[in-house]
Amino acid sequence: MATKKKQSTANTSARFKFRQQEIYHGVPIDVRAHTLTEFMQKLQAKYDEIDRGIIDRKTRLQDFAEQWLETYKSEAVGEDWFDNLSYIVLRKVVPGIGNRPLGNIQPLHVQQFLNDCSHYSQEYVNKIFRATKELFDSAYKNGGLDRNFSEDLVRPKGKKSKPRRSITDREREVLLQVLSGQVTEDFYETKTFISDPKPHRGNLFCKFCLYCGLRPSESAALIWKDIDFKTGILTVSRAWDKKGRSKYPKSDAGFRQIPIPEIFLNELCSCRRDPFEPATMIDGKPPTIARRRTMWDDIRRLMNIGMGCRVEEDELIPPFPLADDFVMYNLRHTYCTDLEKAGVPINIACRLMGHSDITLTSKIYTHASMETITSTRQLIDKHQEKYALGTASGTNISNH
Repeated sequence: MATKKKQSTANTSARFKFRQQEIYHGVPIDVRAHTLTEFMQKLQAKYDEIDRGIIDRKTRLQDFAEQWLETYKSEAVGEDWFDNLSYIVLRKVVPGIGNRPLGNIQPLHVQQFLNDCSHYSQEYVNKIFRATKELFDSAYKNGGLDRNFSEDLVRPKGKKSKPRRSITDREREVLLQVLSGQVTEDFYETKTFISDPKPHRGNLFCKFCLYCGLRPSESAALIWKDIDFKTGILTVSRAWDKKGRSKYPKSDAGFRQIPIPEIFLNELCSCRRDPFEPATMIDGKPPTIARRRTMWDDIRRLMNIGMGCRVEEDELIPPFPLADDFVMYNLRHTYCTDLEKAGVPINIACRLMGHSDITLTSKIYTHASMETITSTRQLIDKHQEKYALGTASGTNISNH
C-alpha cells in the first residue's frame, strides 16, 4: 500500500489560512480551510473517503494495482498464487503498460503490452491475460476508468509448451552412468568409465524423481526421517516453494506413501544420515533452486559428453546428442510410464504420482510404448484364443 507523500503544507492562499496538497494512496488531494478545526475535519474526511476505496482517473496504475491485490486477492486466493499474481501484476503488467494515471491509459496501451507477451508459453500468457482483464475491470468498477475496455482485449496465442515425455532407454543408461560418477569431464578423451567412481552431487536428488516419481520440489524437501528403512516406504508430506520454504502439498493427493525399489533402497541404506538432515543435499548444502539448476546443467553437460559430444577448450561443440527437451521433470514422467509397463493399475499409479485427478495420470498412460502395446496384444490374443478353439472343436460356448 502506498504511503502518504506530502508536497506542501502551509498558508499558501490569502483566501484560505490552511491548505495542504499531497498524494494519498495514489490519489492527489488539495484541502483548504479558514480554521484549523475545519481543515483537520476536511483532511480526515478526504482520507476516509479514499480509504473506503474511492478511486479516480488520476490514480496511478501501480497504486491501484497494489490496492487491488490487497483488497480483492490477499484473502481470496492461496499464498502461493497470491505471490505469483503479485509478481505478474507488479513486475509484468504495470511496467509493461507504464505507471501512468488510470485516466491516461488507453486500450491500445494494454493490447500492445499483451501482444509483447506472445513469446511466453500459452499457459503463462493466459495467466497474464486473466490478471490484466480482472485488474482493469476492477479499475472501471471503482471509477478509475470512464469505460470498461477489458472485454475488448484480445488474448495473444503464446508459444505451445513442449509436452513432457519419458526418457529413452539410451538417455536412462547415460543418466545413470553420470549419476554414479562413471562419466567425468575427461570422458571425451579417455572413452573409459571411472573404475572407482564417486556419485554425482545430484545423484540422490535425481533418483528420488526417477525411482519414486517425486516432483523436484518434493525431492528438495525430503529428510531421512521420511524413509522407513524397515518397510522400504517413503512418505511424502512436504514440498519446497519457489522461495525455498518447506510447505505442505497443494492438495491432499500430495500426501502419499511410495514403495522404494529395492535397487534404490539398498543405495539409500549406505547413504543414510541424521533423521532430520536433508536427504538430497547438493555439495553438502540445501538443494536451493539455484543449486538445482547448476546441478542439472552439469548433468546435461556430462550426458552430452558421455553420448559422444566433442569438447574444445572446455566448450561443447554442436551438434548436441542430448535432446533439448531433456528436463528434470521428465524423470517423474518416466516413473509413471514405468508403472504402466510394470502393469500397475492406473488408479494405484494415480495415488503414487500424487495426482488429484486420475485424468492427469491417464494422459501419461495413453502414451503407451510399443512394448506395452505388443504385450497387450499378446494378452488379448491369449484371451480370444480359447473362444476360437472352442468354436473349432464344436463346443457350445453358450452352455458355459
